Formats: sequence, C-alpha cells, structure tokens
Amino acid sequence: MEKQKEKIPSRQEIKYLCHETQIPVIQNRVGVFCDLDPHAEKEGRYLVRSLYFDDYWDTAYHENAAGVDPRQKYRIRLYNGDSDRLTLERKSKRSGKTYKETVPIPRETCVEILEGEWFCPDPGSVPLLLRQFYLEYRTKLLRPVVIVEYERIPYLYSAGNVRITFDRNISVSGNTGEFLEESLAARPVMPPGRHILEVKYDALIPDFLYNAVSVEGMRQTTFSKYYLGRKIQEGR
Repeated sequence: MEKQKEKIPSRQEIKYLCHETQIPVIQNRVGVFCDLDPHAEKEGRYLVRSLYFDDYWDTAYHENAAGVDPRQKYRIRLYNGDSDRLTLERKSKRSGKTYKETVPIPRETCVEILEGEWFCPDPGSVPLLLRQFYLEYRTKLLRPVVIVEYERIPYLYSAGNVRITFDRNISVSGNTGEFLEESLAARPVMPPGRHILEVKYDALIPDFLYNAVSVEGMRQTTFSKYYLGRKIQEGR
C-alpha cells in the first residue's frame, strides 16, 4: 500500500483567512497571470459539497486537532448539485505535503453508504481506493459525520500547475442523510464577510503569484473545513 501511495503526486498548500473586500483586489492581481477554471460556470464559480467520514473512535477528527503526521480522511464530493457525478476522495497529509486520490462512484453506492447498508460482494472487482474505503467502512465502522458546502472561485496557472481558489460562504450541516438533496439546511462556519483563500502547487510557486495573493491584513492559517465544521456542528 505504501508503495502505491508513492505514485500519487504531492501538493503544497497555503491557506489564508481573507475578507470579502480583499477578494476583488486579489482577483484583479491573479487575473493578469491566471485563467478561470473552465469548470466554473458563467459567474466564474461553482458549488462544492463534501460529505466527510470518520470511524468509531473519531480518529480523523482527533488526529487533525493534534496535527498528527501522517493522517488521512475520506469524503464523497459533488459539484453544482449534480448527484449523478460523485467522487470518493482520500486526502492524506504526509511530511507537510498533501496527497489526494479520487475515484468516481455510482449514485446507488452513495445511497447505500448513507443508509449504512453498503455491501460489496466482490471487493476485488472495484477500484483500489473504493476497495480500501470499503475495508475501513466494515472494520473501522466508517460513517458519514458532517457535510461542508461552499462556493468556489477557481483560478489556474498551468505553467506551474498552480491553483488559486476563493472558498466563500462556507457552511456546515450534520444532516448527512440530505447529502444528495437539491437544497441543504446548513449553518455558516465563518463570521460574516470572512472566507478562505487557498493556493496549491506542486514544487514551487512563482514569486509574482505569491506576491499577487499577499494582501496586507491577511494571515496564513491551517484552517481545516472538516475539523472546524465538526467542531461547530457538534458544539465542541
């Protein structure tokens, strides 16, 4: 398993807390060098909804809180409410680097997972990531614990494989059974006007892009949408 992980490309991440008034300023700066993600709709944004999982012992939550390295967590994600295009993802943190594995899953499988009735008669017939998730689903009692939803404005700098995203209006819900519903009753995670700026890159970020997102008054953060969402949702 470890050998297989080494083949997964690693990414660096920088996160900032930013204010609504700072977003247009940064957009004007990065827009000189970057293109909008072609998956963004006419308004230059798309909706992200993630269903996060944890085991019987809340291992992912506690390891995130303690900054354990290595650590990992699973999520199912959909975009713009399209429940016919679902992906299972495993996001890992090792030696300060981020690794993400993704595999598409059928809507029917997601429904069975939500209902706690997923049974895979032949695990060897499914993709490796789904097989590994199924093993933990059965042995560690993985279950859906929280939904995180937000609007994303994404920019790409292809020459350096740099991705700059503004994640706005982050909200959370404990009603995991509503993950596939068109609308979701959720509560805000951030104070009004506060959002998250993320910069992701492979090895190096060009100085001109680093400077473009470095606006006075912003500060870097180790913000985890999953961790803060659970903390707020469960009143921890």
